[in-house]
Amino acid sequence: MNRFSRLRLDTVTLAAFCCLAPLVVIPEAIQYGIGSLAEMGPGLFPAMVSVLLAGMGLVILVLNGRDLDAEEPPAQHDAVVVPPPSGPVGPLVVARVLGCITLAVAAFALLIESLGLALSTLALVFVASLARRGTAFRQAAMLAVGLTLFCCLVFGTLLGPEIRLLPAFR
Repeated sequence: MNRFSRLRLDTVTLAAFCCLAPLVVIPEAIQYGIGSLAEMGPGLFPAMVSVLLAGMGLVILVLNGRDLDAEEPPAQHDAVVVPPPSGPVGPLVVARVLGCITLAVAAFALLIESLGLALSTLALVFVASLARRGTAFRQAAMLAVGLTLFCCLVFGTLLGPEIRLLPAFR
């Protein structure tokens, strides 16, 4: 029996969402204007993200939701390994995850103009890291610093939009 004969419903649903997103996003992006790579229009970035999302959906479908590390023996290191929860996920866990992710995005949206990209991204990652139980502060800090540096490099330097990287002190 091949691996495609037993597709899980959650895997198919997620892959379908990812693959169908460009059908909605790209027509809207075209209305805003795509432009070119030299002179990007406001619709180029959403169109590119939706195509990447479709690619991720295909990868999810091909991998059929399996864990890539499941076949490898666990690495010996000093980090504390938090086992995945067994059984169904309770409503409090779902509420914590949805609440933290929603709050992280809202915090970013509210802080971006006053604090700039760097501090808003730090806040976004720290609040979103609360969604996962057992995330160590050091782990969240390393992820926050890495993503902040990446965002500042890409959005602040390479793309050069009108986004301040740091707050303007008066």
